[in-house]
Amino acid sequence: MGIIILYLLLMEKEDSLHQLIQSLSSQEKRLFKVYVAKNVQTKDISYVDLFDVLCKMDVYNEPILLKKLPKTYHFKNLVQHKKYLKDAILKCMRELDENSAQDTLNELMREQIFLEKKNLRKEQWKRLMKAQDLALKYEEFDQSLHILEAKMSYLIEKSFDESLAFFESYQKEKEQILWKQKVLSELHSDKNFVFQLLRKYKKNIDPQNLKLAESLVNKYKEHDVLALASFKISNLYYTLLSNYMDLQENLEETCKYRLAIVNLYKSYPWMLENNNKRYLIAYFNYLSALFRLEKFEEMKQVLLYLESVSLNNENEAGEFFQNHSLYSVLYWMNTGKIEEASLAQESIKMGVKKYAAKINASTLLTLYYNYALVFFCNEKQEDALHWLENIANIKQEVRMDLKAFAKVLSVVCHYELGNTQLIESLVRSIRRNTALQEIHKELLSVLLALANMNVKEKNILLLKLESKLKASPSFVGKDIISIWIRSYLNKESIHAIYTNSLSQSSFL
Repeated sequence: MGIIILYLLLMEKEDSLHQLIQSLSSQEKRLFKVYVAKNVQTKDISYVDLFDVLCKMDVYNEPILLKKLPKTYHFKNLVQHKKYLKDAILKCMRELDENSAQDTLNELMREQIFLEKKNLRKEQWKRLMKAQDLALKYEEFDQSLHILEAKMSYLIEKSFDESLAFFESYQKEKEQILWKQKVLSELHSDKNFVFQLLRKYKKNIDPQNLKLAESLVNKYKEHDVLALASFKISNLYYTLLSNYMDLQENLEETCKYRLAIVNLYKSYPWMLENNNKRYLIAYFNYLSALFRLEKFEEMKQVLLYLESVSLNNENEAGEFFQNHSLYSVLYWMNTGKIEEASLAQESIKMGVKKYAAKINASTLLTLYYNYALVFFCNEKQEDALHWLENIANIKQEVRMDLKAFAKVLSVVCHYELGNTQLIESLVRSIRRNTALQEIHKELLSVLLALANMNVKEKNILLLKLESKLKASPSFVGKDIISIWIRSYLNKESIHAIYTNSLSQSSFL
């Protein structure tokens, strides 16, 4: 029995090496194989077999892994081979990625130390000046201080008069850098705290915490912040303000500051040279604000613009896909363009498969849910059920309210398809295994009762449910259930009622 349990544990456990390899793009995998061929001795190349097997293994399973590896591998030395392979992958990726400003700065500072040891002072000074320009441009404040001290040491060694003449500007520059460091550090801390309040409380923040958030915001004056002429400081400041305004449910001001973050990149375009991911996130946060303000035409223009943004790597491509897909379907749903959404579903499925490791569960769930609504409103309930089943397959405990309603909506889909014989068992299972809101429980009861009622009785029951929906505060699924009820009572298609609802309010 103990051997069987051990075997099952080996089958099911997660593995960090497997996760690392699965996160690599096809290009990164190819580059690693090239790196190995150039840099690894033949006698050490056996671990590449391990790499190849793990590349093809969607789910980590150690017994199967050992079966597929050459006979030279066995359980005792697998741990050593895995560590060796992981270190090689990380070293390769590190070397491939050494083109950032920080990498260049580190290289310049290593060179100037070497040149100092060799007493090649002119060459050392050239490296210091180049490093200084780079550190200032990319706002690497720690490195700027290091460079400043190195310059002072250089001048002391070279000439007492020159070092004395430099001392005043040295002191002034040091004070400025230290001040920027202090402001940046405090802003970072305050921004994170307000963001945590936003995540925890959202619309239900208590007055005491809101007052605390206000005190953190009031520490800074916009004029003083902008006078520092720092991208990083301004970025954190506007992020702090946008989160605070979001806490206050001031959507216009939230949108204003999220746009300010986007516009910062126009003033500091070099901040995009090696990494567009933060830029993409800023734009998608702005899109979120536009969506909540129901500014759908502005959303359309931003979505079109983002399609032209260069993507430097798979991480950026994954970030782009998950957010662009989500806000595209939200735009389509709220502007009546569900045919466009339907046509895009195959590319969405391909993207989800390609970037599965890079899409967070909450975004994926929301994307699936909105695609279910696309087909529900287009009266293609079998397609809607496909997307609702995808939600059920997401194991992470995120958006449990949305997960619960997805199960309820699947019963509505089966009712629309005439699968009344399934409804009783589905409802029983959902009630037993799902934490439901009271209004959702009542909807399930109505769906059970409808199967055995005449038209008049159905109308009476649905009218009662509609009245309760109208009197209820907002909850997940309220809009879609209202549309479904009204379509039955009006004897109109769900699509017609959905389209008409857009002329009265947005579909959120």
